[in-house]
Amino acid sequence: MEQIEEEAISVAVADFRLDIRAIGVKLSDGGFCGFGITRPSRMWKPQPSDIIVITLTKATGIKKIENAKAQFASPIGPDHPDCDWTLQVTDNAEYITILYPKGPVRAAQIELRGTIATMQVETFDPLETSVSPYLYPLFNIFLSRLLIHRGGFLIHSSVVCTGIGKGLLFTAKSGTGKSTIAKLFNKNSRAVTINDDMVAIRPPQSLGELPRAYNIPMSAYRQRPASTTLRAVFAISQSPTNVMSPIESDAEKVSLMLANVIQQPLDEWNTRTIARNVWQCFGGLHAFRLGFEPSGAVVGLINKTLNELGKPRPRALY
Repeated sequence: MEQIEEEAISVAVADFRLDIRAIGVKLSDGGFCGFGITRPSRMWKPQPSDIIVITLTKATGIKKIENAKAQFASPIGPDHPDCDWTLQVTDNAEYITILYPKGPVRAAQIELRGTIATMQVETFDPLETSVSPYLYPLFNIFLSRLLIHRGGFLIHSSVVCTGIGKGLLFTAKSGTGKSTIAKLFNKNSRAVTINDDMVAIRPPQSLGELPRAYNIPMSAYRQRPASTTLRAVFAISQSPTNVMSPIESDAEKVSLMLANVIQQPLDEWNTRTIARNVWQCFGGLHAFRLGFEPSGAVVGLINKTLNELGKPRPRALY
């Protein structure tokens, strides 16, 4: 069996710098699932908590830990046919364990302690030396935990950038039109799509700033790292006509957005933290319910409305 003594890469995802050290294995070719070796955004103001050191090794016999204080298992159903995952919390660490019914990976586990993470991967073939640090949904759950602890979250949404400081987020359940409205903006304006399925949201870093949305590695296609400052958020639905109504209530705004946030509702602390993060990030943005039809006229309606409203007022940091 070929043994690789050590290999390392550094990648930036949602302005987290992930320093990945592979010991005894070879990092898979193809870059970080389309990201390659990347740099953070120009807006990044690095904090010590943004630098995450991950040690990647091969293992055998991976199983769920014992004596966890709290845990949340993956829902069983057609949306999760390819794996069984569990998040377990102890006094000083979180463990994400995933069991895959079919290859090439049998199981994987991340142990997260603040800014230090240990990732173990068990393959079906013991002679396999190549291991990818991006495993779905392991990486997404891991990134979600990093974001939640640092004031952000992952949300099912499409985001387009219509200019500097003019990011628009459209959230809804799958099949409602997130990708469709992103394509309408691409076709009928000079907008750039940040991502049309899921984005990471990070809160303002200083007083007077607005939250930012970041694309994340996707297994379906290659994309360079991208981000934008958010200006408005939309809870979308399909409609025979274009209908746009403001969301005035903070409670309604949070509840509509929270419905599509990636979350593991372990306990009261977790639920309250995610709700607070959503309020902190989206509370000061323009927010709307939006029903639209696919002619493209909705692009003009949104731009006209936002131009009349002007720049949103950021939430006070606390």
